[in-house]
Amino acid sequence: MKKNLIKVISVLLSVALLVAIVPTSAFAKNTETGLAKIGVMTDLHYYAQENIDDKDKCTEVCEQTISTSHLADAILNTALDFYKVQAEQGKLEYLLIPGDLTKDGDYESHVKLAEILEAWEEETGVSVIVTNGNHDINNPNAQTFENGKFVKGARNTTPEEFREIYDNLGYDLAVEEFNPPSGEKAGALSYVAQLENGYRIVVMDGGMYTADNTESGLDEKETGGQFSEAVFEWITEQIQESKELGYSVIGMTHWNMVPHYPEKELSVFTDFCIEDCEYVSECLADAGMQYVFTGHLHVHDVAQHISDKGNIIYDIATASVINFPNLLRLVTFDNTQEGVITADIKSHAFDELKPLEYNGVTYEQPFSNYCFGINFVGDSAKDMLMDLLGYYIDVYSVEIKEAG
Repeated sequence: MKKNLIKVISVLLSVALLVAIVPTSAFAKNTETGLAKIGVMTDLHYYAQENIDDKDKCTEVCEQTISTSHLADAILNTALDFYKVQAEQGKLEYLLIPGDLTKDGDYESHVKLAEILEAWEEETGVSVIVTNGNHDINNPNAQTFENGKFVKGARNTTPEEFREIYDNLGYDLAVEEFNPPSGEKAGALSYVAQLENGYRIVVMDGGMYTADNTESGLDEKETGGQFSEAVFEWITEQIQESKELGYSVIGMTHWNMVPHYPEKELSVFTDFCIEDCEYVSECLADAGMQYVFTGHLHVHDVAQHISDKGNIIYDIATASVINFPNLLRLVTFDNTQEGVITADIKSHAFDELKPLEYNGVTYEQPFSNYCFGINFVGDSAKDMLMDLLGYYIDVYSVEIKEAG
């Protein structure tokens, strides 16, 4: 019954324009309208420098194991410098981070990351809106780097601690928060953030990290994502209610709502789309969500699902800033034209305005050229990359229109 149409278009590593034009139901006449200027940066895999006892040795170990964890702090700060300039130029009001905030969910990294983001908020006046990914909560792999190696046993982070740490980074804009029914915890980090000019962001927690929502039945994180029955009902209600009030509804979650690869590859990437993604995207589209920002797969791509009723949802997946191709997004929504929402979406290298510097080394721009060599070493890794490259890099210039 359900259709799952994937829009994977072109491969170009240059900054250009994506414009999506989507007719919508009529807005309430008294709803304010205008622009929403949004940055999207995801899968930071942030790793606090305080966890590293020897930077030189950590660099050596990371690059031998196709990792850029040692550079996470420097990459974050370089990306934030890019966004600071955008804010100064009036191009940015909100910064969205769709999960995998930390490398392996250690408490120290979460706390440090929140401190950095809060200080940047205060400096720039930009509101940061975060959600959790599969690395962030109840992760038994939380590690420090000691005596030349990564060592498990660092304090991990509970969902309650996550909510407390990021209290001022999205939750401060919340007009609704999801409260799981008695005996359940799944989806507890979901909330609805209200933005200026008639926009709401429904932040959807699809994490599998508590016993009521994991295949293992343990309070330990799993890679896949799924919405519990209770949180999914709440999500659809929030979309419908927000639309009835005249708001333009945007979604954010870590897991993809629509596949970004051929259906024949679906079994390989099972844990990257939310469970029952065809049904989920069908329901979200019909409820009135037209755009959702995702991460997780480390692709930079736009895909679409058209419901049986003809409603379209666009899944805008953003690449990991810490891994190849090291990209960010700038998005400007415009809901001023009655019945139409436009989205002007641009992609940028995180080091577009200044080079990455770490431990006395300045990396040549763009850093993605160097990162490719770290992330894809060996023939098997390069073969895998070439097989997937057609689905890996975003289409940079496309106009999408809904018929009717």
